[in-house]
Amino acid sequence: MTKTLPSVGASRVVFHLDPADQTALHDYKIEDLETYIRMTPRRDARIRLGLSIVLNMLNLGKTPLIPSLWRKDDVFIYRHSTDGSISQPYLKSPELPQSASPHLSNNTRISNQTTPPVSDTKQARQRLFTLGVLLLELLFSNTLVDKLSQPDYTNTVLLCTALTWQRRVEEEFGDGIAEAIRKCIVCAFEPAADLGSAAFILAVWSNVVQPLEEFLRAWGGVGTAVG
Repeated sequence: MTKTLPSVGASRVVFHLDPADQTALHDYKIEDLETYIRMTPRRDARIRLGLSIVLNMLNLGKTPLIPSLWRKDDVFIYRHSTDGSISQPYLKSPELPQSASPHLSNNTRISNQTTPPVSDTKQARQRLFTLGVLLLELLFSNTLVDKLSQPDYTNTVLLCTALTWQRRVEEEFGDGIAEAIRKCIVCAFEPAADLGSAAFILAVWSNVVQPLEEFLRAWGGVGTAVG
């Protein structure tokens, strides 16, 4: 959870525990994204979670709190064991020590290994591509891998498969969310791709966040993120 410090404006954030009493998490269990998709029949709820992930990416920018080249496997939530309510989405970060997240099980525990440096452009393009694919999977409750015709594939095959799948979005849900997903997949934004650039962040906000909010309003949901 982040909160802007009023004395310094938006240039600083302060982190705090959420919830403040961490013993409350004992009633929750960790759930990966594929399990969440399988257990969540409501499309608007899935897209609302996707919106939360997009906002997290934009808010954290190039900070080391996000893996340089993240995957959907890095996303997890907490689900209450009794009422089924969920938390906001979280990202496992390779730059944080394992002790920073004591509630993670062995197979989801944060790795403390660092990754080689990645250029700003490559980092931004990869993150946006992953977001685009993630939104497709949340929208259709399916995975990109299931769309592949062969087990061995290249990045080019992934891109072409994602774009082919994206064309279904306009047919079924309109051009607003379809174009938002397309722009993520091919990183089609006017400023140079850089998550540390205010102009680039604004472009993603206008072309991705706002269409997602409009989609949620059209589905009767509230255009706000989980958590």
